[in-house]
Amino acid sequence: MKKLGLFILLLLSLNSCLPDDSDYEKYYLELIPVEDVDIPYQFIEGHTYTIKLNYRKKSTCHFPNGIYFSNEDYTRIIAVQNIVYERSDCSIEVPEPIVNQEVTFDFKVTQQAGTSYIFKFYNGGDLSANTSFLLIEVPVVASEDINP
Repeated sequence: MKKLGLFILLLLSLNSCLPDDSDYEKYYLELIPVEDVDIPYQFIEGHTYTIKLNYRKKSTCHFPNGIYFSNEDYTRIIAVQNIVYERSDCSIEVPEPIVNQEVTFDFKVTQQAGTSYIFKFYNGGDLSANTSFLLIEVPVVASEDINP
């Protein structure tokens, strides 16, 4: 009987150590519209470029969570991804010094000279038929085609 009591006590103590879902903040991921892009007007084959994306922080509960990136042939779909915490103290009144955000990513040119990349930067909508993109085509050139 003592062993049964100890076993039940052990089970109860272990159960109290399991994490409760209410201990964690709830959040979701959201794609944020890109407002401006800093990208070269042409790429040299084989080179790597840093591309800058500017966007506006939507609330005090939005935080950068990387870049959404998808590719198909010569087309690249790119969006800023934020993690959004579901808290009661969120405000859409974001202070001026932090409302304008910038993220960067490195892009390695793998296509040959004479081709082009088409960049589709997400700038609004719901990623279905109502989605809008900022389209930028960047030609790839050989290094010997560059004028000094």
